[in-house]
Amino acid sequence: MSFIQQLFSILNLQAKVFHNGQYCGNWAIDTSGNDYINFHVITKGECYLTKPDDEDEPVPLSVGDILLLPRDNQHCLTNSKNSSAIVNSAPSLSFTQHTDIDATGIICGYFAYNNPFIKQVIAHLPNFIVINHTDEKHAVLTNLVQALIAESVDETKGSTDILAHISEVILAIVLRDNIDAKEGIVAANLHPKLSKSLLAFHQSPDTKWTVETLAETAFMSRAAYSELFKKVAGVTPIEYVSQFRIAKGYQMISKKEGSILEVALACGYDSESAFSKAFKRILGISPSQVKKQSNT
Repeated sequence: MSFIQQLFSILNLQAKVFHNGQYCGNWAIDTSGNDYINFHVITKGECYLTKPDDEDEPVPLSVGDILLLPRDNQHCLTNSKNSSAIVNSAPSLSFTQHTDIDATGIICGYFAYNNPFIKQVIAHLPNFIVINHTDEKHAVLTNLVQALIAESVDETKGSTDILAHISEVILAIVLRDNIDAKEGIVAANLHPKLSKSLLAFHQSPDTKWTVETLAETAFMSRAAYSELFKKVAGVTPIEYVSQFRIAKGYQMISKKEGSILEVALACGYDSESAFSKAFKRILGISPSQVKKQSNT
């Protein structure tokens, strides 16, 4: 299983599409405020992205372009550079109602998660990520976006679920490509010198991993490995090991995949108490609290 596959499994990222329609006339929208990873895909026409407190010119967006907001930052999509529309006041129309030649079609959604490990994933990503449909670097996304656009005008039963699943694949590719980021845990897992050791760890998190054994797997000295890991990932190897194990434990408890002791052992801890202590230190809540939440 690749790191991206494992990441999606552990974080339990799920796309939710909450808007799919077209805006006509003078309009402006801002969908921030849900505290998740927000996204928009332009399915028809064009619009402009304005960032608060940014003196740069509004960013033009057109059909096939993707806007990803890893930290759900405040933003504004408008029909023109100088729109005077009140934000979120204009209604949208379904594509079955009627299609205006000058309308802008937008799919809006977010990626929901309940695992705090996501903060490490997005820590080194920019606040606004615009993927232009003409950018050859992201050509692999073209067919997926085209499928998304085609599905967006389909009002048949299940179309919203299909939109969500396509969106999840798009996010996986964006994370895999890592938006040219040079730092963070995604970058570390894709790094030519670090990826092999992290793959070995992910495949066997219950093994008694140390910096020495990780470095040996990467064919590096302990000092060189530690220095490179901290530079790329932003955390020490042991901090990463602990965070990943607890993230995995969180997911297992949430999905009721064993008792707390069984989860602790699967995540490389010798006892329930040691696991609970690390869990509380890293996440601020106890395993028993997570278990109680999953039962409600």
